[in-house]
Amino acid sequence: MTFFSEPSSEGDARVREQSEAFARAHEANRRRSEEGSRRARIGLVFLSVGMLLLVALGFSPAPYVVRSPGPVFDALGTVQASQDDPTQVEVITIGGADTFEPSEGQLDVMTVNVGGRPENLPNWFEVFLALVTPSNDVLPVEAYYADAETGEQRDAQNAALMQGSEADAIAAALINEGYDVGTALAVVSVGDDGAAAEMLEPGDIVTSVSGIPVESTDGLPAAVAEASGGDLSNLQPVDVVVDRGGEPQTFSITPRAGVVEGEERALLGVTVATQHEFPIDVSIELGNVGGPSAGLIFALAVSDKLADGDLTRGLHVAGTGTMSPDGTVGSIGGITQKLYAAVEVGADLFLAPADNCQDVLDGGIPGDIPVYAVSTLDEAEQVIQAVGDGGDTASLRTCESVLGS
Repeated sequence: MTFFSEPSSEGDARVREQSEAFARAHEANRRRSEEGSRRARIGLVFLSVGMLLLVALGFSPAPYVVRSPGPVFDALGTVQASQDDPTQVEVITIGGADTFEPSEGQLDVMTVNVGGRPENLPNWFEVFLALVTPSNDVLPVEAYYADAETGEQRDAQNAALMQGSEADAIAAALINEGYDVGTALAVVSVGDDGAAAEMLEPGDIVTSVSGIPVESTDGLPAAVAEASGGDLSNLQPVDVVVDRGGEPQTFSITPRAGVVEGEERALLGVTVATQHEFPIDVSIELGNVGGPSAGLIFALAVSDKLADGDLTRGLHVAGTGTMSPDGTVGSIGGITQKLYAAVEVGADLFLAPADNCQDVLDGGIPGDIPVYAVSTLDEAEQVIQAVGDGGDTASLRTCESVLGS
């Protein structure tokens, strides 16, 4: 016989109480689970939207340009004739004079790639990648392109600057080797919206700016900067004297602030090129490369081919700098990128304009490449000879010694 105890009313109440508590806990857990799921779904939606916005922003144009190391060309070697013609031609050819073949040494022209044009800007992902790449610089687009300037206009300007640079480098080398060279600075084009519009004309020979004689592409902006007072926010009129058809004419022109190779300058709004009367034929071919910064290396290469001797001493020399007909080396833009390129190609030393020394130290010298500061063509030759001959290099100028740091 099995006996069952009869539950008391008190026990029955306890059971009901426990059942109700369990039911409430289960309901609370269910609600928390539903709330958590709802929040997760909302969070996933916001995360997805955020990711889509981030991707869209990343691929949207950024108002910057990116400077990076460009290709390197040996001025003593050869270059492809054109994009469509793979034939190799000498970078420098000379006719009408005895020439001497260089040794195993190299004189490298350094270039800079500029990623971005007003009509085709880089995206934010590309800008971020450039910011974390030591060899690259990121600049506001207005620091490289003047107001309303197009990429095509800048290309044309750089091509004219290259032509002027080649002519000035040839002149400096020939004068350095004892030749007589006639020099004049000609207006090639006048910007429709430039300061000199409706005053200067293509073909004008610029002779002076407010009494300062000018004979080179470097000399004109320097004279304009000096004569206009140097304050880009309050530029003063300058008197530009030109020879037009054999007759001198003077024009009072107020320069406008603009940007050339990343530097803000006082500009007349004209493109000029140096015209020289050379006693021998010298030509330079470097393909689709623009700007004036190859002048120093061009002058060294021409001198090396004309001089009976070996300028490079077998060294692999890289360098940069504008060149005036009188042999003065001028500052350039993008020197950090050129230093990185020089290290990449294994150059033995780098020649830098003394006026760029602060940029060299600010950007840092990659690797252990020796960097020598030069102000003239003669000084650059002396540096190469001293290093190549294994002589005393302690007296050679470096950027640290130039700046006293």
